[in-house]
Parts: sequence; structure tokens; C-alpha cells
Amino acid sequence: MTDASADIARRTALKLVAAAGLAASTGTARAAIAPAAPKLDLMSPAGRLRAFILMRGALDERLVIGCVQGRYYGVVDDVLTPLYGVNAATFARYKRMPDGGYEAATCEQAYFTSLETGQVLENWVNPYTGETVAVPVTASKPQHIRIDKNMQFDLPAIPGMSARHDILPIETIGNDIWFTEQTFVTLGKPGDKSYHYNELTTLHARRSDLGLAGAKRVPCETHFSATVSWRPWLNMGDRPGHMLGNGAGLYGATMETLSPVWMEATLKARPELVHDTLGVLDPVWKTIGAAKTAP
Repeated sequence: MTDASADIARRTALKLVAAAGLAASTGTARAAIAPAAPKLDLMSPAGRLRAFILMRGALDERLVIGCVQGRYYGVVDDVLTPLYGVNAATFARYKRMPDGGYEAATCEQAYFTSLETGQVLENWVNPYTGETVAVPVTASKPQHIRIDKNMQFDLPAIPGMSARHDILPIETIGNDIWFTEQTFVTLGKPGDKSYHYNELTTLHARRSDLGLAGAKRVPCETHFSATVSWRPWLNMGDRPGHMLGNGAGLYGATMETLSPVWMEATLKARPELVHDTLGVLDPVWKTIGAAKTAP
């Protein structure tokens, strides 16, 4: 449970205890004293978007940290070959816009890791070619994203890239709720061999958390799967095949709960992301909504 969720639970419990005590002394029913939690609305676009932001971000503009760990496999002739791990963290702040949508400033820091030790790789032996290759670090600059009131993503335009990001229809079973984001990205100039990155990320939360009165965000587990072209640094050339990614994580992590491997590497490579995360996001965050709210 996140610190915010624990605080919500404590406040809710105190309200119930206070209401019960008053009812006992005055004969007034507790329901007449303590306001009921708002009914969870998953039918309207506004209700679904609110639930999605509670899971992926926050309603109160706080910093939200996401993390994921997993591994990648090579796929050649339907045979899986374990390659390396991935250890990543994302940082974001969300702001509600007057039109009902949300805008966010976000960035990511990701490392490829050894399957044997879990440590960040600097060099790696490609099992298909036997070549030792240098392993890069994925470090994105702060970016601006927009999610409109109909839950459509507006991603930043990048020359040579086409991208589509959709949120699939919500799934519910009992107290469990899932949103799945699907992302299709193609990179490459006309005439060149294209690079494809296709990902499914599933967000999971509990209906009981989403329905809590006063909730600003809720505990959210995540799972991702991806099919990816051979990454250029693998030096696979025209060899047939692609990669399969799989992993799990959560939204609502803290610096204290991030992987020690990720933390050690980031303190060396990008310490400002640990010590001044809001400052890293500020150049984009300060521009959010400016054109819409300026007099």
C-alpha cells in the first residue's frame, strides 16, 4: 500500500469511528453522519478517465513513480532464447485541463541487465553472433503527453516515427479492474528497414480502492509484454527474427522502494533524477496548460 493510500485508509477509519461514537450517544444512524463514498463510475468517459488517472497518475498533481522489471527473449523460428533483463523507472506529474482531459510531464530511465547477476550490463555477448557489443542506457528527456477526455493519447511528434497509443475497453471481474494500453511504434525513413516496437501494458487495481472517498491515487500493479525488432546495438543485421519482452511492476513506487540496482546506476549516470526529480520535470511541467490558461 502506498503512503497516500495508507493515509486515506487511516482517515476513513477515523471518520467511521467518530460516526459510530456519535450514533451511540445520540441514536443517530452512522450513515446519516458519515458521507458515503461516491459511486464508482466506469460507464461514462469521464468516470473511466478518472479511474485510469487514479491508477496511472494522480488527481492532485503529485509526483508518481512507476517501475518495471522483466526480461527480453530472442525469437527465431518460434524458438525463445533468453537475452537480458530490463530494469526501468518512470516519473510523471499529471494536471487536469479545463476541457476534462489531462496533461503530463514524464521521463524514463531504463537499464539492460544480466540474467545471471541482475546487474546493469555495459558489454554483452550476443548468443546469436558470438560478438561482444556495448550496451546502451535508455534515458529519456522530460516529455509532454496529453490524454483527452475520451482517453485518446496525443504523443509528441518525432521525425521519422509513427506512433499509435490506445486504451482498450476496461475489464472487470469482481473487485478487480484492468486497463490495457496498446502502443504501436514504427521508426525509419522511407526506403530504410523499419524498426518496430509494439507493447501491451496492463494496469490492475481494486474497485474498493477506486471507490474510496477522497482518493487521489490508488495502488496499481502493472504487467507489460512487447514484440520488438532486433535493437540496432545487437548488430543482428538482416538475420530473421525479433524480440519478445515480458515484465511486471507498479505505479506508486517511492525512491526507497526502487530497485537497488536501478538506484546505484542512476546515482552514477543521472543523479539529478534521484535528488531533484521535480526539477528534472519542471521544464516541461511549467509549460503544461500555459497556452490554454494565459490571459
